[in-house]
Amino acid sequence: MDHEFFSDSSNRRFTLTATVIAVVAPVVGIGAIVLAYLFGLPGYAVIGSYLAVPLVLASIFYVLASYQPTRGHSREMNSTLLLCLFLVPMALAISWMAIAGSRNYFVYAVFAFAGLSIFLQITHVNGSDALVLSQVSVLSLTIIWSVSLLPYYYVGGTDIIPHAWWIKQLNRGVPLGNIYGSYQDLYGMYPLWHILGSVVADITGIELRPQRLIAVISGIIYASATPLLYSVAYRVSGDRRIALLTPLFAAFNPEFIYYGTYSISRSITGILLVVFFWTLVYYSYTHNNRSITLLGLTIVAIVTYHAASIPFIVLIVAMYAALWFIYASVDGFQRAFPVSTLVGAALFVAAYWIYSSPFVLQTLVGFLLSPPSASGGGGGAQDLVEPLVSLLNYASYAPLVFFAVLGTMVILSDDRSSIRLIIIALLGTTLLGLTVPGPTTLIPAAGALNFDRWGIYSVMFVSIAVAVGVVRLLDSTPAHITYGVLIGAVLFLSFFGAVSADIVATDQPLATTTTHTKYLTEQEVSSAETLTTYSDAPIPSDFVVSRYIEFSDSNGQHGRIHVTEDGQLADHPPGSILLIRAGELEDRPLKVMTTDQDFNPDAGHNSRYGAESDVWNGLDNRSKVYDSGENFGYYEGNSSDSEDATGSDTDLSDMAGL
Repeated sequence: MDHEFFSDSSNRRFTLTATVIAVVAPVVGIGAIVLAYLFGLPGYAVIGSYLAVPLVLASIFYVLASYQPTRGHSREMNSTLLLCLFLVPMALAISWMAIAGSRNYFVYAVFAFAGLSIFLQITHVNGSDALVLSQVSVLSLTIIWSVSLLPYYYVGGTDIIPHAWWIKQLNRGVPLGNIYGSYQDLYGMYPLWHILGSVVADITGIELRPQRLIAVISGIIYASATPLLYSVAYRVSGDRRIALLTPLFAAFNPEFIYYGTYSISRSITGILLVVFFWTLVYYSYTHNNRSITLLGLTIVAIVTYHAASIPFIVLIVAMYAALWFIYASVDGFQRAFPVSTLVGAALFVAAYWIYSSPFVLQTLVGFLLSPPSASGGGGGAQDLVEPLVSLLNYASYAPLVFFAVLGTMVILSDDRSSIRLIIIALLGTTLLGLTVPGPTTLIPAAGALNFDRWGIYSVMFVSIAVAVGVVRLLDSTPAHITYGVLIGAVLFLSFFGAVSADIVATDQPLATTTTHTKYLTEQEVSSAETLTTYSDAPIPSDFVVSRYIEFSDSNGQHGRIHVTEDGQLADHPPGSILLIRAGELEDRPLKVMTTDQDFNPDAGHNSRYGAESDVWNGLDNRSKVYDSGENFGYYEGNSSDSEDATGSDTDLSDMAGL
């Protein structure tokens, strides 16, 4: 144990913290469900069960189990057999995806089975760490690329669309200062991702559409995080199994998968944070000029690459420092942190914001001076269908919560634990409260605080905490096949749930949510390009297609379909062609704009309307001028106007007349 970092009261504080967690965790879990029912919100109670159950179980296991090391589940298994159980199913899954061009439950099961095979190699084979890490990297890369490269145009949360467009502009020779247009203040200070994409395209000569090129780059970067995560975990734990399990659990973290596929500037910052903590942990061991130099260079790289991510990173570093300050001695705190370097870094960040990124500073100050009010929550009786869908999508987080909370309590009570490991695990468990879906939606101004972005920054800490919980549970349970099968089954279901969750499996998720499908089909892209090519008229459409049209060669024709507060299709500018993705509408609602009056591009709020909504009845009063089978265009005007404009209500050859 790192006794040089300890104060006289450190052990007492660790034990007290473990006791507090053991008491508070089930109270919070059960209390949240009870309060939801009392306030007439059964939907929240249903969703909350994925957190309540593991919180209660973690406390029960901690109280009842002795956690004295036994022989555990350490029986040696055949390494060649386990390797084949990874390679053969993966080859089958890749072959299937190459032929079918899509994923299904079989592919998800293969990914989960491959993860379980790696888990068994870690826990039951004393083999090569490099071989295990190679398999984790291959599995992670395959999962990420299967999401981002199989669809025709993967858009994620839609921010990929502008990033791909700006890279395309650079490839066309447009000067860097001119590619961002009206987004210059927001994105002009962070061009490195777009420069990288353009440079890779020029150097390699790879003829890939920009969105696919950056998907390839992002996947490789995320797969390369495997040895980094291993190194950090090994340095703080000294345990080979914890170190190897950490990147495996990261590879099956839905946030890690999503941001690996979401190939935008912000996504890469999560990996840079891992590099930062690697240098910080390295400093706590060496205290030499080399480690300080590495730390300083990493800080400069993060700030200049994506300064908008700094508030998230600063808060995580502050939480990490606070835990050291609470649990370590004064000398230990100073040995773990290069205080002067971090103070200098803070001044550098402030100066950079003021000089190069005033938009970020203005946004931060504006929020502090005038924080948004709480958004209204739902009230009254709730339909339980949507909560059940959410529960299925969130279920993969339950094992993460259980193992992280359990592992944290166990190492807090074990005087053999490293203080570095304890603090990392505590931070991971704390960040779980900010990153798991659900709880933060009840916080006022949650949208402005961007809790959905915390996930990628917390993956390393959460994965280490989960790895600790799994290893300690393995070491303390009898080496009986029943216990081994049970732990394996839980992990398999967790892995399967992670890769089949709607956030990363919109092609065929385990349960479909109301959010948009995270890709555009070739026909949807073709429809948008056809209408914008053969017409100069505005093309109102749903949120996803509107963004695609905005960042294309169109002549400012993008716009949102507007719906009035009373649920009627608003009157759009005369001559507009409303583009309806009927194929998408069959499966998911379309995200449009609702206003308290007729069409107003500067006012309104987002809303979603499914195929069953009466909103779409208003299309009957408009002329259909475009029909691709799954995408329709409706002319805003009377029938004679549309006929005069097109000569036909479906003939694409006459579309140039619009």
